[in-house]
Amino acid sequence: MSAPQARNDDEVRRGGLSRRGFLVAAGAAGLVAGMAGPAWAAEPAAAGSIAPVWPGTAGGFPGFEVDTSAKIADLLAYVPEKDPDAKFWRSRVPLAARIPALTQAQAQPALDPRTRATNLSQVYMPLTSDQARYNPSDGTDYAVTTQHADKAAEFQYVRYGTSVNVYVPRFSQYQDIFSGWPASNESITCLPNPAYVDTAHRNGVIALGAIGNPYMSAGDPHGFLAQDESGRFVVGDKLVDLAAFFGFDGYFLNFEESVPVAQVAKIMAMFGAMKARASQLGLKTFHLQWYDSLGVDGNLSYQNALTAVNEGWLLDGHCDTIFLNYWWGQPEVDSSVTQAKKAGLDLLNSAFFGIEMEGGGWQGQPPVDPTGYWAKATAPVPANGSAPAKASVAMFDAVQDTVRWSRQQAADPSVPAIAAATYDYERRFWSGAAKNPAAPVPAGANFGAANFFAERSVIGSVPFVTRFGTGQGTAFYLNGDKVGDAPWFHAGIQDLLPTWQWWTKPYAGGNGSALTVDYDHTTAFTGGNSVTISGKLGPANGTEVRLYKTAISVGGSALTASLVYQANAGSLVSLGLTFQDRAGATEWLPLSGAVRENLGRWTRATVDLGRFANRTIAALSVGVHSRTGVHDCLVRLGELIIDAPGRCRPGPKPLGFALEKSAVNSARTAAQLRLTWELDNTVWYYDILRHHPGGGCTWLGRISADAYHVSAMPRVGQEKMTSLSLLPTDFHGVPGLEATLDFRW
Repeated sequence: MSAPQARNDDEVRRGGLSRRGFLVAAGAAGLVAGMAGPAWAAEPAAAGSIAPVWPGTAGGFPGFEVDTSAKIADLLAYVPEKDPDAKFWRSRVPLAARIPALTQAQAQPALDPRTRATNLSQVYMPLTSDQARYNPSDGTDYAVTTQHADKAAEFQYVRYGTSVNVYVPRFSQYQDIFSGWPASNESITCLPNPAYVDTAHRNGVIALGAIGNPYMSAGDPHGFLAQDESGRFVVGDKLVDLAAFFGFDGYFLNFEESVPVAQVAKIMAMFGAMKARASQLGLKTFHLQWYDSLGVDGNLSYQNALTAVNEGWLLDGHCDTIFLNYWWGQPEVDSSVTQAKKAGLDLLNSAFFGIEMEGGGWQGQPPVDPTGYWAKATAPVPANGSAPAKASVAMFDAVQDTVRWSRQQAADPSVPAIAAATYDYERRFWSGAAKNPAAPVPAGANFGAANFFAERSVIGSVPFVTRFGTGQGTAFYLNGDKVGDAPWFHAGIQDLLPTWQWWTKPYAGGNGSALTVDYDHTTAFTGGNSVTISGKLGPANGTEVRLYKTAISVGGSALTASLVYQANAGSLVSLGLTFQDRAGATEWLPLSGAVRENLGRWTRATVDLGRFANRTIAALSVGVHSRTGVHDCLVRLGELIIDAPGRCRPGPKPLGFALEKSAVNSARTAAQLRLTWELDNTVWYYDILRHHPGGGCTWLGRISADAYHVSAMPRVGQEKMTSLSLLPTDFHGVPGLEATLDFRW
């Protein structure tokens, strides 16, 4: 394909900000563009491309490398406010507060909710890859090719894109800290992927970048520990400034090298100065997590426990937590408990015992089922709360091994087969062998994260709105209408997903077998997928699907609950509420008697919660049952809202909607666009739509930010002008007034 032709801003005529009908029929077949971002190829963008480049990209690798004086000089010279690409990589989603634990409503009530989990991981792993092949016929043919770095980085440094060949994780509810791990270079300051920062923050998860093996030559003005004439740590300040600008919460610190002992105090002083600068900048969270490598004596020494050699990073070094190295067992856990008491540290909050899940299928070894590693976690955290927890747990690298293992288990090497194996495995990894976090672990089966960590939630007030979106799809829907036929992925627009995937049990005291629950990417109400409940259903096997952990006070004012769903004949749907004052029971509201609205193939049922005044909802469920004979059940869930009535007025038009730059391909059949606008903090997300000459529209993308790059907006026939609109949606799920502009081909 020929290089695109760059165009000047003055070739675009700004359109009026008129209100359009919110949703019109989908565009002409074959003329649909999906959301697209830059496809990272470990090299600078091609000439003429206007795709935003990852911050700090230089020398063919994305990010700021910090292992030489020259590279640190580049880091210090970088000013994101002057980088025209930087705005495309900012996370603008604030860190949500998590609700208090209610152990009686947990899937595993005996688990200590104070036990925490950190996940040091790559992001957006490709489902298929030639980076590694394992031949199960003889169990020996395993090789990592020289292309590993490029393949691992294929999606690592994009925010969103149009491929189906990518894994988007779905289990933030068992994590407390997420650290982005660079694909192939450990001497790097790695900014976390903003899509993952968005979804982490939405779920109350702290998101960290990574700093590895910096150049710390004493006295070098461009060394990691360099200070200016006033004593200011210039690199430390820059690192804090990057976190403030790009919207993440601190750094994972991986210093796997020895240093002169005098430098240890200087490193600690620099970390203290970073904390002070974060406070000056008004950052509510700035977290430093130390990796158990460099000791306070200056020697590289993996302690594998909390000891006098590494505890100083917590006591005097201004680090919040420590990620302990992997070679530990029960003796190291027990000695850490003793050491923590001596030092006055809370081990559950400060020490994470690392599990090297990346070790399966890496460095010349064939892949192994990484869920087997969970057995190791029983030393700091006895499974299912069978004994008091002693410390917390860190994972490295759950995302990579989820995909690597699943590639070997797939029915065939196709993307659909590997995707099915990956998401099936992912559910076992997090929810346990039964793929139900409340179910006991079968004899001989491997544990899951849900056997060690209590589920977390941020749903503590209204409005609560979810469309169950996983952050990917093979099409895109708005209010039940398909407005995009292209595949897409964007973890940053993932909804708050069900807390339990999937906690099923008999409906209303029945004793029948549970129906099956899964995500369905063949149809959606809004987004790329719905949730399906399916199987053989009869009077004896109604199923409760417990969906969300909440702490929503009904208070003295009325709230309403609405569910958008589809149900085939004979399948009855009810909304279930569990209250804090009766955490062991579900109170059912049949939707057959609710206020119903016909939305085409979907139905919206709304129920008044006024009768529950002054009670607090601890969990939300959906029940499916039948009064007739056994039949095939198919129920789809498209949207769930808990809100107060009367809060549904459309918000104002976005301000400043503009085309910063465009590029049209040589055939003049598609255009790249760089779009910007003013961020409104009352907006949940923005959708970008293109309108067709004969009516209809095509979805181009969604983001919770103020800048978006469209990689391929198609031209309809020989149209001379394309009308674009920016549609905001507020936190009540209500679309606002659109801003528009016209693009001239």
